[in-house]
Amino acid sequence: MHSLIRTLAGIATLSLAAVAQTGTLDQDNSSMFNAGFNGDAPSLIWQQEVQAGVAGTLEGLEVFMSGNSGSTFEVRIRAGAGWNTSPILFQTVVTQTSSGVVPVFINTSAANITLPVGGLFVFEVQGNGSGGGISGSYVNPTSGSPTYPNFLFLGGPGCFADCGWRLAFRSYMLTGPAAPNSYCTAGTTTNGCEAEISANANPSVTGTGSCQITINDVEGQKSGIVFYGLGALPQP
Repeated sequence: MHSLIRTLAGIATLSLAAVAQTGTLDQDNSSMFNAGFNGDAPSLIWQQEVQAGVAGTLEGLEVFMSGNSGSTFEVRIRAGAGWNTSPILFQTVVTQTSSGVVPVFINTSAANITLPVGGLFVFEVQGNGSGGGISGSYVNPTSGSPTYPNFLFLGGPGCFADCGWRLAFRSYMLTGPAAPNSYCTAGTTTNGCEAEISANANPSVTGTGSCQITINDVEGQKSGIVFYGLGALPQP
């Protein structure tokens, strides 16, 4: 669903969806923490391949940090199978807030990453020299199956080491309307205004809460129109 505001000299548009962690748990590789991975060295780039079990929008990932308290590393998401050098769809820096194995939820809904059933993506971890670490699992391939079927990669094609290693994670999917997301840039009015629009929830006739739409940076003392519909409504 999309919402659009039109001003005298500009348009701000928004596609609507959830903004909080309300998604469905999809993939879960957090049953075993018997391995640790270097999330400190910038020269090491890990990629864990993930396969969606349900169709929808990727709401986020929960990763399990195991480095020093206060350490950080960068997480990126790319579409497709690993090893993967496709464009980055989402990236952020995550921080370990305490010692031990710490779960950290990364909300990716603003990136509007939509996946079909069986769709593949990788989440990529790279350190920055701050003492970061990430937890995971190891099962010797000669004695059992890995804790998650999709491979872990390090720095290039071919699964890491003997293919028994995996990063620990959980993935969450939004299976309803896509998350609130601005999808174009407004024009500039003669007075230098660039309209912006946002929403705090999904609009729904069956929802128990309200959906508040906020519009900023429009011309003062002017009339405006907000259009609602089931698809984008780009205006000339």
